[in-house]
Amino acid sequence: MKTRNVHSELIYSLSPTKNIAESFKKFGLSTDSNAVIVAVIDTETEENSQKFNHAIHMVKGQRLGIEKIENFSRSDDIKKVYGITDNELTISDLVDAVVNKMAIKDA
Repeated sequence: MKTRNVHSELIYSLSPTKNIAESFKKFGLSTDSNAVIVAVIDTETEENSQKFNHAIHMVKGQRLGIEKIENFSRSDDIKKVYGITDNELTISDLVDAVVNKMAIKDA
């Protein structure tokens, strides 16, 4: 792990760079966030299950399945953040290109 805990590691892993502070700026919550993804790391213990339920109740709005993520994604912004060119998208789709950028940052 590159960060101090699994929660910050998740945010760091989303970033195309090794800058942890930048990862939090781009992928962390802010006061003007209008869509969030709640990731469940471990609900095996009662304490973690309670934390998850607390997080769910803190979010005001409608819960949707992850399959709806495309409705809240902006392809142009994603391409800009990850530095993905149209040429790259001729050999793979956007999801594969993003995963590739995430994977090679620590290579």
